[in-house]
Amino acid sequence: MNNIFENKVCSIFCGGFEPKDLPDFSPDDNLLIAADVGFDACIKNDIAVDVLIGDFDSVSCENLDNAKCEIIRLPTDKDDTDTLAAVKLGLKRGYKQFQLFGGLGCDFAHSLANVQVLNFLDEHGAKGVLVAGSTLVFLLTKAFSCLEIDLNMQKYFSPSQKVSLLSLTEQVCGIYTENLKWQLNNQALTWSFPLGASNKIISNNQNCAKISINAGKLLVVCGENLLYSF
Repeated sequence: MNNIFENKVCSIFCGGFEPKDLPDFSPDDNLLIAADVGFDACIKNDIAVDVLIGDFDSVSCENLDNAKCEIIRLPTDKDDTDTLAAVKLGLKRGYKQFQLFGGLGCDFAHSLANVQVLNFLDEHGAKGVLVAGSTLVFLLTKAFSCLEIDLNMQKYFSPSQKVSLLSLTEQVCGIYTENLKWQLNNQALTWSFPLGASNKIISNNQNCAKISINAGKLLVVCGENLLYSF
């Protein structure tokens, strides 16, 4: 597996990034951006990023002083989180597919903020995935309405692994699933009732599970645990 997505990808390393978050990818096909303290983990794990961006309130002073990449310093008082600033930079440089490594579990508010970043990407004609250990978080929308979970991606998925479907809008309509223990067939989920939590991928001699929607915004959380643990 080169990337979760097929085309060129902007890969962003957030606070909380760990080596286990990283799939096998080709740097030549990626724009690699470290968001503030995510740079420390990149240095520790010999990942050469193209850009370091942030207000640098968390990154190691030594690593910052010795950085060999492009550096973009942001003001401390700003509207954007460092991760959102990194995403905006990737969009400005023409990328439409994003992988955000880390960014879940270290701080609950920032975890939710990074989920909102997925929504920001959708509203700007792009799509993304949050990756933290065995947990992957996708947002299905009108523009990105179908997700196929490849069971051959053993680094991330295995039969009987949890997958949760959570509505981020008042209602998500026309949900269809394949190869989940509790199937949905043109059904709806709502914001106020977490009916789709803790479903499971099942194995029936097929190599993928599928989830699709017709309307609304559906958060898909794949992995053994949910947002705050990895």
